[in-house]
Amino acid sequence: MLKYLDNISQKLTKIKQGMQNNSGLWIHMPENPEFVESVLEEISFKDKEIENLKQTLSQKYAEARTISLEKKMILNRIEKRAIGVHAESPEKLNEYGINSK
Repeated sequence: MLKYLDNISQKLTKIKQGMQNNSGLWIHMPENPEFVESVLEEISFKDKEIENLKQTLSQKYAEARTISLEKKMILNRIEKRAIGVHAESPEKLNEYGINSK
């Protein structure tokens, strides 16, 4: 859980416990233990959404790394072909963004 959500969640949990221990004083208040529990559930739901997004983002990064490796091989193959095509005139490789050596 994110630290700032965790801090609020912990404080609300303690407040809820205090409300339950002193329930007679909280009977007619709009903020009762059930209300606090609903706030805690909302925080928990948001945390789960964030964790799911982190997992999805991690998967997408892994997919991007895989694609990068695959496309790098294609790039190398095409660069080698360009070098072969212009073996007689290496200065033409500048047109491809390939530095002639």
